[in-house]
Amino acid sequence: MDKKIVFIKTSRGESEVSGMSGDMKRVLLLIDGNSNFEHVIKRAPPSLRGDLREIIQRLLDAELIADKSKSKVELKIVNPRMIAPQLTDPGEELDFTSMFKAPSAEDLAAEAVRQKEREASRLKAVEAAQLQAATIARQQAEVAAKVEAEAKVKQEAVERQAAEARAKAEAAARLRAEQEAARIKAQLEAVAKSRRDAEEQARRNTEDSRLKAEQEAARVKAELEAAAKAKREAEVRARQEAAAAEKAKAEKVRRKAEEEAARIQAELEAAKARAEAEAKALAEERSRIKAEEEAAARAKAEEERQQREAEAARIKAEEEAAARAKAEEERQQREAEAARIKAEERRRSGNSGKLKPRESRRKRKPPPAPRRRRSGNSGKLKPRESRRKRKPPPAPRRRKPT
Repeated sequence: MDKKIVFIKTSRGESEVSGMSGDMKRVLLLIDGNSNFEHVIKRAPPSLRGDLREIIQRLLDAELIADKSKSKVELKIVNPRMIAPQLTDPGEELDFTSMFKAPSAEDLAAEAVRQKEREASRLKAVEAAQLQAATIARQQAEVAAKVEAEAKVKQEAVERQAAEARAKAEAAARLRAEQEAARIKAQLEAVAKSRRDAEEQARRNTEDSRLKAEQEAARVKAELEAAAKAKREAEVRARQEAAAAEKAKAEKVRRKAEEEAARIQAELEAAKARAEAEAKALAEERSRIKAEEEAAARAKAEEERQQREAEAARIKAEEEAAARAKAEEERQQREAEAARIKAEERRRSGNSGKLKPRESRRKRKPPPAPRRRRSGNSGKLKPRESRRKRKPPPAPRRRKPT
């Protein structure tokens, strides 16, 4: 495989990477579309470098990656997700007099992008935690297998050394026994020869010579028995020394193996405790982030509700103030009209001797009351000024999400 080849992820690899696990997923995450095979080897963990070519070949066969020079990258168009506003109460009547400003499309798109970023960050943290836990478990298994293999090799070496020492001791004991047997055989031959010589001499000599020969034979026999006894004691002592040496070596190997097993167990427990602590910290961090998001959502909803209530109260206060002003203006107009009529009547009563014009005899009608129109929502009469187009209140300022 050429080290200058640049690999890219296919659309299938992009869609299936989240559901994968193991070494294939770790290698697939190293493929960024810019690094060649040599750079991927340098960035890969040491535990993957030996099988990296085989894993990349499997990814090529599964069409999860491809050669950048031989593939065309397809553009992916993602349709934005529309977020429909939710009504607080489905049975509530719509108030068209309220001037609530709905969120714009830009705000909805920005909120959708932020939601996707938060979800991607959460998924990335979960994948990183899972990858780290798998790496720790794999490293623990590798360490345990390595230590077990080393302990097995050491045990075999110790057993081999013990067997060699036992064989050497047996060979030495056998050599000493053979040498002792040869020496005894030589002594026996010498004794036999002496006996033959003694018998010959006895035949030639007198009874005293025979007695001397018998005494010599008894002495030789005693020496032979002493030599045989010394040989047996030497063999027993050699076997005991060999057994003691073998037992001491076996005890030393056993203690060393127990110490090594205890150390490995302590390392495994420490690694397990670290993994559990990291998993617990990750779970606490996810809970804290979720609580902060829920608190921010509640605060935002409460702020929007308070803004709507304040806007409704302001509009209601403005309408009531306008109605009171209009009523006061109409009352002042009626009082002014009544004062004018009263003044005109006093003027006519002062000129009572004169003929009143025909128009003055007619009974003056009071001025018509100002026309009012009914509101479609409340059913009450509203002053004429309410027909005027009311200037919409300024939109509430939206706080930027933190």
